[in-house]
Amino acid sequence: MIIKKDYSVDFVYALGAVIRKYAVKHSAGSTFAEISGKELAKTPIRISSLDEQKCIGEFFKTLDDLITAHERKLELLRLKKRYYLQQIFSRKLRFRGFTEPWRQRKLNELASFGGGHTPSMADSENYSGGKILWVTSQDVKQRYIETTTNLLTKRGAAELNVYPEGSLIMVTRSGILRHMVPVSILRKPATVNQDIRVIQPHSKNLAPWLFQFFISHQKLILLRYGKTGTTVESIDFKSLKEMVLSVPTDSEMELIGLFLDKIDCLIDCYALKVDLSQRLKSAYLRTLFI
Repeated sequence: MIIKKDYSVDFVYALGAVIRKYAVKHSAGSTFAEISGKELAKTPIRISSLDEQKCIGEFFKTLDDLITAHERKLELLRLKKRYYLQQIFSRKLRFRGFTEPWRQRKLNELASFGGGHTPSMADSENYSGGKILWVTSQDVKQRYIETTTNLLTKRGAAELNVYPEGSLIMVTRSGILRHMVPVSILRKPATVNQDIRVIQPHSKNLAPWLFQFFISHQKLILLRYGKTGTTVESIDFKSLKEMVLSVPTDSEMELIGLFLDKIDCLIDCYALKVDLSQRLKSAYLRTLFI
């Protein structure tokens, strides 16, 4: 596209959302949708004076630069987090003053375990007006779980265990296990369904450390304990409980958990900045052009 000298390049670039919307609406094709240049040229656009175009174009260019800066910072933080996970759990990087060798322990020596099921969906009294958290795989997307998509009543949760705050939640049956092992920490007491396994660490400092351990060892867990079923992937949790871990002292464990949690907080912060900046841009585009 060649921009005429009477128009601002940045202004026309900012019109991309309007042009894309028109292209999607008027595209055609049996195999894949496409639109001709002649048809695209018919896109209705509201044009302001050149001076105003320059102001609008510069405004959106500044917003785009801000979004790009946030995205780069986010990617750098994610790379840094991966680096620290690799270095810390291979013990190549340790906090000053800690020299004790890490102990070999099985997972089932460090925690107790539990699960759950799905109360009858046909009985509305299991769910209607419920206030008890009920975790399914779709809820295990963030570090912490404070709310769930579905809630249970006391009747619905009557035959389920309610697990305390600080318990680890792991998805052990889901198609997503082709790529990753979703893990979260409960911020509030909750029940779970049959696709979830709960890991209750025996000490307070163990939960954040174990969470980071599972994040850093996802590929190993899938390789050793992943099972491919006829309908959905799963983890052999019985075997996973026998997994041998190298475990630091409580004080070193606490520092590791706090350090990595701070990086996670920064990652969340910049992810939010990216999201809010993109929403702000979309809102301004709608206000000015649509």
